[in-house]
Amino acid sequence: LSTILEISEKAMSDPDIDAAVRFCDDVLSAPTLMLLPPTVEFGKSTWFWKHRTVTYPVARIETASSPALFVKIEIPKKGAWDASVVTASGACVARWSQKAPAYGHSFIDTNAPLEWGGTHFGEVGCEPLHPCGILGYKQRYMKPLGMEFNPGVNAIFAKGPYGDVMFAEDEYNKRNDLRVRASKICCYTCFWVGLPCWLSDCAQADGEPYEALFKTSGGTEIGSYKVEKFQTCCRHSHERGLLPDTEAVVHFGSMTAEQRRLALVTIMHGAAIAAHPPQGGGGGG
Repeated sequence: LSTILEISEKAMSDPDIDAAVRFCDDVLSAPTLMLLPPTVEFGKSTWFWKHRTVTYPVARIETASSPALFVKIEIPKKGAWDASVVTASGACVARWSQKAPAYGHSFIDTNAPLEWGGTHFGEVGCEPLHPCGILGYKQRYMKPLGMEFNPGVNAIFAKGPYGDVMFAEDEYNKRNDLRVRASKICCYTCFWVGLPCWLSDCAQADGEPYEALFKTSGGTEIGSYKVEKFQTCCRHSHERGLLPDTEAVVHFGSMTAEQRRLALVTIMHGAAIAAHPPQGGGGGG
């Protein structure tokens, strides 16, 4: 994957942009896509932070060894990033920029405007926790990928001209059931009794696949996302945060062409958050 990090966006004419958009939509028209393990490179260091670049290869299932698209995420400081979807030849298809949170806010508090094909397409952002649940989800300890250590975020959403997509963990999968049980053990038992049981449930949860769902704002399930091996217990690092080390599979289900674009954006918005070091642990790398 050494060539992945050498991909650079190039200036394009309108016909080139249109061709790149059509190519991207053709890739996203497949029923299923594979996301290869992302790479992380570090750049200039500033106060308590290292500039990091995440590159996420996106491939068709039948040609997994030859990614058709790449998502590049530049994170110059905590809580702020520039993301773009590019073809293998370097043609930029889409981009969005997340502003750093306002002073006093621990993490994201604004939505990011989304461009597709050089024009405004919508926005992407994080849905905060709410005691009554959000947009068709019940609040039950489910998180988008990498959100376990960002407690103020419950789901990633993206809105387009006509549709929307919400991305969050499947609250009824076995992995989540084990984590919920582990949390209850910690809450209702003494430390020395609860700790071994908590560790056991966490270890079992890490052995289960990470499964997430795509839904509309009305709560209709339209697709799914799965990582077969995704360890989080005692694994969160300053170098990769909670980015997965293995492939992920996206099932687009009943999504429209617009929703497929938005689904890819929600995954990558979550990946930008997952690439951050643990909260309270500094931003070094």
